[in-house]
Amino acid sequence: MKSLRSLVVLLAVGMTGCTAFNQHANDPGFGDKAAFINQTPATEAQLQEQWNLAQQQIATSGVSLSIFANSPSGADARALNVAPHGVTVVSVPDVPIAELVTRDPRWASHSDPSGTILCSGRTAHSCTDVNANTVYVAASLVPGACQYEFEIIILNALGYDVRLM
Repeated sequence: MKSLRSLVVLLAVGMTGCTAFNQHANDPGFGDKAAFINQTPATEAQLQEQWNLAQQQIATSGVSLSIFANSPSGADARALNVAPHGVTVVSVPDVPIAELVTRDPRWASHSDPSGTILCSGRTAHSCTDVNANTVYVAASLVPGACQYEFEIIILNALGYDVRLM
C-alpha cells in the first residue's frame, strides 16, 4: 500500500511539470535547433519579439517568483544572453464560456473567445511545461500571452526556482 501511495504521489508531481527542470532554452546541445517549434498562427518574428520583451523585463525590472506573494527576483542582465532553442509554442483552443460557466457562474457575464485554457485542471491564459520546454497559450491570446511564459523559461535557464510561477 505504501509503494502504491508513493507511485501516485510521484505521478501527480510529474504531471504538474514542476520537477527536474531541464535548461533547454540555453543548453549548448540545443544550439542547432530552431528557436521555436511554432504550433500557432503567430509568425516566428512575433514569437521572437515576445522573447525579446521577456528578456528585457527580466534584465531591467525582474519578475515576481511566486503567484502567491510579491517576491521579486530583481533585475538580472544575464537574461539578455538566454536564447530560445527548441521552445515549442502551442496554440490551444479557448475553453468555451458555456463550459466555464459550469465551473464558475461568474463566467456568465463573459463572451467567447474566453482567452482561457485549462492547465493542470485550472483556468489560465497560458502555461508552461518547463520539462518539455513547451508553452501553451489560449488561441485568442497568441502571441501576446507568450511573454510571461517565456520569462519562466528564461528564469529556469538562469537557475531560478520557477515552480510557483
